[in-house]
Amino acid sequence: METETARFETEISEEDVHANWKLKGEAVHPSPDCEIKEEGKKHFLILYNVRMDQAGGVDFQAANAKSSAHLKVKARLIGLLRPLKDVIVTAGESATFECELSYEGIPVEWFLKGQKLEPSDKIVTRAEGRVHTITLRDVQLTDAGEVTLTAKDFKTQANL
Repeated sequence: METETARFETEISEEDVHANWKLKGEAVHPSPDCEIKEEGKKHFLILYNVRMDQAGGVDFQAANAKSSAHLKVKARLIGLLRPLKDVIVTAGESATFECELSYEGIPVEWFLKGQKLEPSDKIVTRAEGRVHTITLRDVQLTDAGEVTLTAKDFKTQANL
Protein backbone atom coordinates (compact mmCIF):
# COMPACT_ATOMS: atom_id res chain seq x y z
CA MET A 1 0.00 0.00 0.00
CA GLU A 2 1.06 3.57 -0.67
CA THR A 3 3.22 4.97 2.22
CA GLU A 4 4.06 1.49 3.55
CA THR A 5 7.45 -0.30 3.43
CA ALA A 6 8.50 -2.67 0.63
CA ARG A 7 11.25 -5.15 1.44
CA PHE A 8 13.17 -7.16 -1.16
CA GLU A 9 15.59 -9.91 -0.15
CA THR A 10 17.83 -12.22 -2.15
CA GLU A 11 20.63 -14.61 -1.28
CA ILE A 12 23.70 -15.42 -3.37
CA SER A 13 26.33 -18.15 -2.99
CA GLU A 14 29.28 -15.89 -2.07
CA GLU A 15 29.89 -13.40 0.74
CA ASP A 16 31.45 -9.94 0.35
CA VAL A 17 30.28 -9.45 -3.23
CA HIS A 18 29.36 -5.89 -4.18
CA ALA A 19 25.78 -5.68 -5.42
CA ASN A 20 23.69 -3.19 -7.38
CA TRP A 21 19.94 -2.63 -7.11
CA LYS A 22 17.80 -0.94 -9.74
CA LEU A 23 14.22 0.30 -9.57
CA LYS A 24 12.48 0.79 -12.91
CA GLY A 25 15.88 0.54 -14.62
CA GLU A 26 17.47 3.29 -12.51
CA ALA A 27 20.25 2.66 -9.98
CA VAL A 28 19.04 2.83 -6.37
CA HIS A 29 21.11 4.69 -3.76
CA PRO A 30 20.69 4.87 0.03
CA SER A 31 18.48 7.73 1.20
CA PRO A 32 16.02 8.39 4.05
CA ASP A 33 13.43 6.43 2.04
CA CYS A 34 15.78 3.68 0.78
CA GLU A 35 18.00 1.29 2.72
CA ILE A 36 20.44 -1.15 1.09
CA LYS A 37 21.81 -3.84 3.41
CA GLU A 38 24.13 -6.81 3.17
CA GLU A 39 24.27 -9.60 5.76
CA GLY A 40 26.69 -12.27 4.63
CA LYS A 41 25.22 -13.85 1.50
CA LYS A 42 21.89 -12.06 1.91
CA HIS A 43 21.15 -8.72 0.26
CA PHE A 44 18.23 -6.43 1.11
CA LEU A 45 16.53 -3.46 -0.49
CA ILE A 46 14.08 -1.69 1.80
CA LEU A 47 11.89 1.09 0.41
CA TYR A 48 10.15 3.19 3.04
CA ASN A 49 7.07 5.32 2.40
CA VAL A 50 6.51 3.88 -1.10
CA ARG A 51 4.80 6.04 -3.70
CA MET A 52 2.55 5.10 -6.62
CA ASP A 53 5.19 6.29 -9.13
CA GLN A 54 7.73 3.76 -7.78
CA ALA A 55 5.78 0.74 -9.05
CA GLY A 56 7.81 -1.30 -11.53
CA GLY A 57 10.69 -3.69 -11.94
CA VAL A 58 13.26 -4.28 -9.20
CA ASP A 59 16.59 -5.73 -10.38
CA PHE A 60 19.50 -7.11 -8.36
CA GLN A 61 22.96 -7.88 -9.72
CA ALA A 62 26.13 -9.07 -7.96
CA ALA A 63 28.96 -10.42 -10.13
CA ASN A 64 27.22 -12.97 -12.38
CA ALA A 65 24.20 -13.39 -10.05
CA LYS A 66 21.01 -11.68 -11.20
CA SER A 67 17.51 -11.58 -9.80
CA SER A 68 14.44 -9.52 -10.49
CA ALA A 69 11.04 -8.84 -8.97
CA HIS A 70 8.20 -6.39 -9.37
CA LEU A 71 6.99 -3.68 -7.00
CA LYS A 72 3.22 -3.17 -7.07
CA VAL A 73 1.83 -0.21 -5.14
CA LYS A 74 -1.86 0.03 -4.27
CA ALA A 75 -3.42 3.43 -3.63
CA ARG A 76 -4.65 4.09 -0.12
CA LEU A 77 -8.40 4.36 0.05
CA ILE A 78 -9.91 7.32 1.83
CA GLY A 79 -12.25 6.24 4.56
CA LEU A 80 -14.44 8.12 6.99
CA LEU A 81 -13.71 7.63 10.70
CA ARG A 82 -16.11 10.34 11.88
CA PRO A 83 -18.73 11.71 9.46
CA LEU A 84 -19.98 15.26 9.02
CA LYS A 85 -23.07 15.97 11.11
CA ASP A 86 -25.98 18.28 10.30
CA VAL A 87 -25.68 21.68 12.01
CA ILE A 88 -28.58 23.94 13.02
CA VAL A 89 -27.81 27.55 13.99
CA THR A 90 -29.67 30.83 14.26
CA ALA A 91 -29.04 33.44 11.55
CA GLY A 92 -26.01 35.53 12.45
CA GLU A 93 -24.27 32.71 14.33
CA SER A 94 -21.35 30.53 13.24
CA ALA A 95 -21.71 26.94 12.04
CA THR A 96 -18.84 24.46 12.32
CA PHE A 97 -18.64 21.16 10.43
CA GLU A 98 -16.03 18.56 11.29
CA CYS A 99 -15.09 15.09 10.05
CA GLU A 100 -12.22 12.67 10.49
CA LEU A 101 -10.72 10.84 7.52
CA SER A 102 -8.71 7.61 7.54
CA TYR A 103 -5.24 9.16 7.24
CA GLU A 104 -3.41 12.50 7.38
CA GLY A 105 -2.41 14.84 4.58
CA ILE A 106 -5.46 14.42 2.38
CA PRO A 107 -6.15 17.60 0.37
CA VAL A 108 -9.87 18.42 0.58
CA GLU A 109 -12.32 20.93 -0.87
CA TRP A 110 -15.46 22.25 0.80
CA PHE A 111 -18.71 23.18 -0.95
CA LEU A 112 -21.97 24.82 0.13
CA LYS A 113 -24.96 24.14 -2.12
CA GLY A 114 -22.55 23.02 -4.86
CA GLN A 115 -20.45 26.21 -4.72
CA LYS A 116 -16.78 25.81 -3.77
CA LEU A 117 -15.92 27.57 -0.50
CA GLU A 118 -12.64 29.51 -0.30
CA PRO A 119 -11.12 30.74 3.00
CA SER A 120 -12.14 34.31 3.84
CA ASP A 121 -13.28 36.43 6.81
CA LYS A 122 -16.52 34.39 6.83
CA ILE A 123 -15.07 30.96 5.97
CA VAL A 124 -12.36 29.32 8.09
CA THR A 125 -10.99 25.91 7.09
CA ARG A 126 -8.58 23.84 9.13
CA ALA A 127 -6.89 20.44 8.86
CA GLU A 128 -5.23 18.99 11.95
CA GLY A 129 -4.01 15.46 11.42
CA ARG A 130 -6.95 13.44 10.10
CA VAL A 131 -9.57 15.99 11.25
CA HIS A 132 -10.94 18.53 8.76
CA THR A 133 -13.04 21.48 9.94
CA ILE A 134 -14.86 24.35 8.32
CA THR A 135 -16.50 27.23 10.19
CA LEU A 136 -19.00 29.45 8.41
CA ARG A 137 -19.31 32.76 10.26
CA ASP A 138 -22.37 35.03 10.32
CA VAL A 139 -24.60 32.42 8.67
CA GLN A 140 -27.66 33.80 6.87
CA LEU A 141 -30.98 32.09 6.04
CA THR A 142 -29.92 31.98 2.39
CA ASP A 143 -26.88 29.85 3.37
CA ALA A 144 -29.10 26.90 4.36
CA GLY A 145 -28.30 23.83 2.28
CA GLU A 146 -25.87 20.97 1.82
CA VAL A 147 -22.23 21.25 2.96
CA THR A 148 -19.92 18.82 1.15
CA LEU A 149 -16.30 17.78 1.68
CA THR A 150 -14.56 16.15 -1.29
CA ALA A 151 -11.13 14.50 -1.63
CA LYS A 152 -9.92 12.56 -4.70
CA ASP A 153 -12.86 10.24 -5.43
CA PHE A 154 -14.32 10.60 -1.92
CA LYS A 155 -17.28 12.72 -0.81
CA THR A 156 -19.27 13.25 2.38
CA GLN A 157 -22.01 15.76 3.17
CA ALA A 158 -24.32 17.18 5.85
CA ASN A 159 -26.96 19.88 6.05
CA LEU A 160 -26.76 23.47 7.29
